[in-house]
Amino acid sequence: MTAVTPPWTLLSWFGVITVTEIGYGIERLPEGTRKCGLLNVWARLAQQYSDRLLEFDIEATRAAAAILARRDRAGHRIGLAAAQIAAI
Repeated sequence: MTAVTPPWTLLSWFGVITVTEIGYGIERLPEGTRKCGLLNVWARLAQQYSDRLLEFDIEATRAAAAILARRDRAGHRIGLAAAQIAAI
């Protein structure tokens, strides 16, 4: 298997929520060559960088809850996924 070099450096560390969002976006595409190619590249990238996957653990759940509460109190609500990403 050939190593895949991502065109962006942000992928050097990523979280489980981001992985889910990217996978979801690819899965929503209509069947075809583009979707198949993206699924293959995404699978290789996920495998290549699996040791850098940031887990959403119990500490992250506490941090996400605190972020949500602070934003609510400030009158600037954010979605759950945004708070979860910010927490990790």
